Amino acid sequence: MAGVGAAHLRPTGEVLLQATDLHVRYPAGRGRRVSALSGVSFDVAEGETLGLVGESGCGKSTTARAVLQLPRPTSGRVVFDGVDLTALRGEELRRVRTGVQMIFQDPVSSLNPRRRVADIVREGLDIWPERPGPRAGGGPSATDRVRAVLDSVGMDLDEVGDRRPHEFSGGQCQRICIARALALGPRVLICDEPVSALDVSIQAQILNLLEDLKDRYGLTMLFIAHDLAVVKSISDRVCVMYLGRICEIGPTDAVFDRPAHPYTAALLASIPQLDPAAEGGEDVLRGDPPSPFEAPSGCRFRTRCDRAADLCAEQAPELRPAPSGQFVACHFPLPGEPAPAAASVPPLERLDALHDTASADRAYPDRLAP
Repeated sequence: MAGVGAAHLRPTGEVLLQATDLHVRYPAGRGRRVSALSGVSFDVAEGETLGLVGESGCGKSTTARAVLQLPRPTSGRVVFDGVDLTALRGEELRRVRTGVQMIFQDPVSSLNPRRRVADIVREGLDIWPERPGPRAGGGPSATDRVRAVLDSVGMDLDEVGDRRPHEFSGGQCQRICIARALALGPRVLICDEPVSALDVSIQAQILNLLEDLKDRYGLTMLFIAHDLAVVKSISDRVCVMYLGRICEIGPTDAVFDRPAHPYTAALLASIPQLDPAAEGGEDVLRGDPPSPFEAPSGCRFRTRCDRAADLCAEQAPELRPAPSGQFVACHFPLPGEPAPAAASVPPLERLDALHDTASADRAYPDRLAP
């Protein structure tokens, strides 16, 4: 199953964000409750990017929202820069939470269609006028800050400020969302599948942009994605989730090159190969994940695992160290052998023509035309 325990957590003083034993349960009618998260714990050091990956419905987005207290987790703690967010209420919570911003999965629906771009980006500054601008600089006024963050994502305030979201492409809307998130100068940026709704070429633009902004503003990121190549290219550490729990967590190279959990290995083996003669695919998962209303006892992955034994049904595995340096929640982990050929993840190449964040939109002024 996904594991329990906190052996993989670093001391609080060494990390910027730490979630401990998060549980999230939702009422589902007729007296039933669905468990979306069950004992999830992780941490992110300052300047680090933690990639969160897993099948749809495993709890990735719920984890992101629990960190932001949107809504509050049923139980557990979220500590940001030494402050327990779960212990705060009202204005105090909202004030501290300005340091943690989120980019949502669907850029179009996350923008108010009735507001102009300048107002959308400026809204947080109007609510918290005393909040400093981006930590790499920023003008003394809210307008200067809006101009600076829009420029950092390759958009000009004079060209786009008076337009509304429906006048932009999906990639441009995502740039606006990123600018909005940066306006308050956050220390942590949560990216909930920020490129899943975009074309491949636009995905490269946004990923390049995020990496550039991370370096420019010293951001710490929690990055959620389905695409393993995206996660590998952008993450320093990777966390693999299954049915509301963590299966494996550790350095990106260790998890991808020598997976210790059968589920991680199966995810990597399921990556499509462009070579029709390539072998592999034997480890692709069978069946569908169990219902979260009736999660299996013990290890939640045991119903799809060919290594399962009686112990897996009786006892939930705890996260423990694996030989390659990651932590794994499995009673019978893989021996740390190299990932099979089918598990190779092609690297994402930076598209130099799109690398200049200020030129991507300006190179095509017709895209900005009403």
